[in-house]
Amino acid sequence: MRSFIYYLVKYLPITLIVSLISYILVFPLIIPSYKQAKDLTININSWNADNDVHSIEKYFIELGNYDSHVNNLVDKNGILYRLPFSDKKKYIMKPGIDSLYVATDMSRSVINLYTDFINSKDSIKLAKIDLYSKWLLANASVKDDIAIWPYQFKFTKYDLDFDWCGAWALGNILSALSRKIALTNDSAYHNLGEMVVNTFNTKIESGGILYIDENNNYWFEEYPSIPPSHVLNGHINGLLGLYDFWRISGNKLAHQLFFEGINTVKNYLNEFDSGYWSYYDLQYPYVGDYFYHKAVHIPQLKVLYQITKDATFKQYAEKWQNYFYEPYFSIFKLKMIHDGLHRRMTYKSFFTLGK
Repeated sequence: MRSFIYYLVKYLPITLIVSLISYILVFPLIIPSYKQAKDLTININSWNADNDVHSIEKYFIELGNYDSHVNNLVDKNGILYRLPFSDKKKYIMKPGIDSLYVATDMSRSVINLYTDFINSKDSIKLAKIDLYSKWLLANASVKDDIAIWPYQFKFTKYDLDFDWCGAWALGNILSALSRKIALTNDSAYHNLGEMVVNTFNTKIESGGILYIDENNNYWFEEYPSIPPSHVLNGHINGLLGLYDFWRISGNKLAHQLFFEGINTVKNYLNEFDSGYWSYYDLQYPYVGDYFYHKAVHIPQLKVLYQITKDATFKQYAEKWQNYFYEPYFSIFKLKMIHDGLHRRMTYKSFFTLGK
């Protein structure tokens, strides 16, 4: 009588082939990032509708029907907070912390409320902008003329200790401060914005987020650690914050850093191109998920083209757009299996979802 091992070895190749084909076919039904972004409407044309770059209108990328999946709660003072993360391996909370106050929740709300307010002139929305802006002002950690908003957890994926802060957050905060300045011209927010710009101009070793590589490229690190990870979307989001603050304040350093960072993106876009999808960063061999590729990377490049008129950004946006078609799309789906397993062997709890 032939053993189980015999049949396993004999039929393993066909079983694997059938499993992979089945996975490709049911991908749209089981992958959260695909379901989240499949029918998403993305507007990148309303941020400068009046053709005056010095006026602040809507945000650069408007996701019209986006469900953020961030489960914010509200404390007794009306401030947003989150419960601790479920993945205890990837995120290690500070002892005694059971409520997470995250600066990007406040800045994102200011940005969205600003768009609503300029359309509606609703005083309730204006009051919330003031509330969240004051939280940002009160909770900035300022040292040596640089400002951050420390996260109260370790992030093991990039070996980050407690109290780190990165380019995605600071870019969003600069965009929020720019909108508060557009409404009130309050010098306190000007001063805070200038200190955030200083953070972009301060190297990681000195408490900032700047990494200058051997070719003198300026990287604004979403996860400021050494060796650097070079996260594409975080770097570009930082650039958009610098651009917002320059156009509302005229800050020359913000303008200089913006163009330094633009050159970095141009010089390294090819490194983020797998030939069938875009990579999330240059540290791990992971492609971005469907949402990041469609709703973040491609729109960001389109916006950079609108601002700079540099054809490089248009070329890569169109190239990456074409990756939604076969055979690129199926190669991406198969790569997602590898990436998911690798993450769980590297830094994640095995049965949690997400990145």
